[in-house]
Amino acid sequence: MRSIGDFAPLWENTDPAGPAADGHGGRRGTKRLRRSSLDSLDNDRIGSLSPSTSSQSRTISHPDHSRTEPYFVAGLGPADLPSSAAFPHQAATSDKQKTNVGRDAIGEQLASLNPPLYSHRHLSSIDADSTSLQRQHAAVMTAILHVSLLKGDYLRAGKAFGILLRVGPGVNTLALRSGGNWGIGAEILLQQALEAERRVSRRRRSDDQNISTYDDYSDSYATSAIEISDFQSSITAAKDYYEALILQHPFKKQNPHAVDARTFYPALFGLLIYEATESSRRRSASTSSPESSPAPATIRQAELRSARAIAARMDDVLASPPYNTFAPLLRLRGMVALWIADLITDLATAAAAAAEQRIDDDDEDMYSDDEDRRARDEALRLADVEREKAHVCFERCVQAGGDVPDPLLRLDR
Repeated sequence: MRSIGDFAPLWENTDPAGPAADGHGGRRGTKRLRRSSLDSLDNDRIGSLSPSTSSQSRTISHPDHSRTEPYFVAGLGPADLPSSAAFPHQAATSDKQKTNVGRDAIGEQLASLNPPLYSHRHLSSIDADSTSLQRQHAAVMTAILHVSLLKGDYLRAGKAFGILLRVGPGVNTLALRSGGNWGIGAEILLQQALEAERRVSRRRRSDDQNISTYDDYSDSYATSAIEISDFQSSITAAKDYYEALILQHPFKKQNPHAVDARTFYPALFGLLIYEATESSRRRSASTSSPESSPAPATIRQAELRSARAIAARMDDVLASPPYNTFAPLLRLRGMVALWIADLITDLATAAAAAAEQRIDDDDEDMYSDDEDRRARDEALRLADVEREKAHVCFERCVQAGGDVPDPLLRLDR
């Protein structure tokens, strides 16, 4: 093996009285003497090296390319088949398999450090058993929830959904904001009222058919009252559910793509619109006595009041960012404005028809005719104002990146 001295420079003492002292010819002779001495010394050292060392140096300076081939590196011969179709890129699969470690194993490794970096609950056998039981319980409740939804048993589905929401943290349970699970809760609350109505109708069909007319009217009126009460209670529960979600998950600028109040506000206002229209339909289709049923104009006026209340609440939300540029809410506000305009127009048309009928009956009432005409003109003006609001909301929605059908943008203002 070579030592440091083998690579040290060689210095030789020359006689100053020799040929070097005589002019240029002496200097050239001295240089030739030094070069010949160095060459002979290097030849002696190279010859003293062992054959293995010299062959190794030749291998390093001139590598054998066959030893760098993928077959040689993988330990395969030229006649062997590759181990996989991804050859020679086979190591990535084994690395993936080695790094596929569960959460429990990672937690145990972090907890075993000194000091521990993670308070792992599974180190205790009691905690491990309790957590395993909680996971089994959550899995059973999830299965009951899906089966109940498929069968239409929304009462049992609501109980299972509530239990899943109450399971303690740290367990693989139902994530309310992921996968649209929040919509499942609202749908269960709404469908529970419909299921209650179906139970009432089945109970009514099973009653005795041989009853008097008065009893039939009274039973129908009571059944209708029960249906309306169940509907209102389910709507109230769903509204409280959405309002709680809005308060618990407000908009955060740091996480603009999260499921937050921007997702729940359109659903809440859609529920309010459904409540107003469905209540109007139920009053119109009421099976109570004709004397106690409300007039169509009265039902329309109640629906108009509800629509204006919804529009006022939406305006309060749209007055502040980020909702003033939120396209789904702007589009929905335009739809509500068109809804109000249609209700006003229907009421004005009905009032005009009633006025004409009254004039035909009494031709001398000219003052009433003028008042009805002015009221109708004012109603039509208010309808035009609502259509103008709808057009402005649709334009703001398009500017915010939303999508609005072309017929709505081409409405006459």
